Amino acid sequence: MAQGDFDPNANTSGGGLITSSTPSYGPSSSYRGGERGQMGPTVSGTTATEKDLSTAYNKMSPALKRALSQQLKDAGYRVPVTGEYSATVREAFLESNRDLSEEIQTLQANDPARLETVAYDLTTYLKDRATDIARAQDTGPSISKSASVSTDDQARSLVTDYFRTYLNVEPTPTELVEIAKKLQDAQRKNPSVTKYRTLGGVQEAISTPGLNEKQFLLDIIQKDPRYSEKQQRELVNSRATLAATARANGLDLDANFGNQIDDFLERIKNGESIKNIQNLIRQQGRLFLPENVRSAIDPTIDLSSALGIYVNSMAKSKGVPVDQIDINDVIPLAVTDKGFASISDFNKAKRKLSWWADTPEAIETVYKGIGQVFNNFGIMRTEV
Repeated sequence: MAQGDFDPNANTSGGGLITSSTPSYGPSSSYRGGERGQMGPTVSGTTATEKDLSTAYNKMSPALKRALSQQLKDAGYRVPVTGEYSATVREAFLESNRDLSEEIQTLQANDPARLETVAYDLTTYLKDRATDIARAQDTGPSISKSASVSTDDQARSLVTDYFRTYLNVEPTPTELVEIAKKLQDAQRKNPSVTKYRTLGGVQEAISTPGLNEKQFLLDIIQKDPRYSEKQQRELVNSRATLAATARANGLDLDANFGNQIDDFLERIKNGESIKNIQNLIRQQGRLFLPENVRSAIDPTIDLSSALGIYVNSMAKSKGVPVDQIDINDVIPLAVTDKGFASISDFNKAKRKLSWWADTPEAIETVYKGIGQVFNNFGIMRTEV
């Protein structure tokens, strides 16, 4: 018997705990109807009382006691490793045999084939437990922490950038020093953490980032009353921009998007580009246009820009700035089922409208026509 092995059942009176299960060959207990049992593996076991096991432990040599205590420790039992008699080791030895007895009974009920091929005793059981523990713990996790702390200049530069971006102001000297120090303290207290472990021979590294500097500074700035004021001003400006976009595409923001305005502004407040909302409004503004016209217009520009040549012509006719022209007055003259009207056809259509006769352009046209008549008859017209 090797020095590290032991047989607690060598001199036992039997009964009590099952302390081993050993396969042997003989007539198998399994059979088929009408057939005699075949030669095959059977299982024989050994039992012992706890008194027998205590006696066996007491009789072990110091070397065997040390080997036993080491195996118990490796298997997860809390014992000292010693060749001397130890009540702690003795109790763990008894406990491990109880566990072994339960394990053998479990295998008999759920995996009897294993008992027919493997000699299952305390040594085997303790080795199995040690292997399970080693697999679970393997090398065990090791942890490293790393705090990235900004220098004074770096921290103050970050604070300045956030004040400019989110408040549109410069931080005061006091704000600059105090908030930069808060940032550095938070960086020290919130390092990045990396856990290393080896499983199945493969090393893994799981990292958790440290302080989110952006969120830390933003949390401070959002508590400043100036932040709310700036947010409110931006919402007012955003609403005005969307209203202008609606007008430039023949729509009215309140009339056409009344139940969507709050959602538009909330999306912009949460960081979505206002251009996305403008493009949505532009898309709605050109739905009634013929497909060939709609597809020819850049989806990111307003109808007032796409039809600019017609808008300018009408503004000149009326003698007003182009921003006073309603695009809805232009579209019926500028767009036909065949596509865009020529500027000549647009002007002809424009002159047939009732309002045109009272425009400066109409008066000038009439005046030029009279002058041409005078010239045809050789009459000299005098400028007033």
